[in-house]
Amino acid sequence: MLDLFDVCDWFLNKEAMNQEKLSDLVYLSYAWFWTVNQKELFPTEGFEAFALYPCDIRIIEKYKGYQNKKLRPSFHIILDDDLDAFLESVYSLYGCVDGNLLSSYIRKSTPYLRARKNQQQIKIEDMIEYYKQQV
Repeated sequence: MLDLFDVCDWFLNKEAMNQEKLSDLVYLSYAWFWTVNQKELFPTEGFEAFALYPCDIRIIEKYKGYQNKKLRPSFHIILDDDLDAFLESVYSLYGCVDGNLLSSYIRKSTPYLRARKNQQQIKIEDMIEYYKQQV
C-alpha cells in the first residue's frame, strides 16, 4: 500500500509546485480513488477543511517553512502500472490548473463546505457521494 508521501513525491516528480497545489492534488486523488475503488489510496487520519484548501496535516508538518516556495520530490517513486495510470489520470485532469483556482474549485464542493460549516474533517462518505455525482 502507498503512503501519503509516495503520492506527494509522484506529483512532485511531474512538476515543482507549492504546498497548496500539492495538497489539492493529493486530496483529489484520495477522493477519486475511494469513489472508484471503494478503498483508500493511502492511510490517513483525514483531511482538514482549512480556510484555503483541504489538507492532510502531515503535508503541512513536512513542508513547514516552505510557504509558497515550489516543492521538489525527495526521490523518484515507482508505482505499479494501475496506480501510476490512476495518478496520471488525476494529474491530466487537474495538473494543468493553477493551485489557487484548484483550491477555489474544491472550496465550492459539498464535502468541503459541510466540513467547514461543522468545523470538522471532511467525511469520506461526503467525498464519495459528491465525486460519484461528478462522473
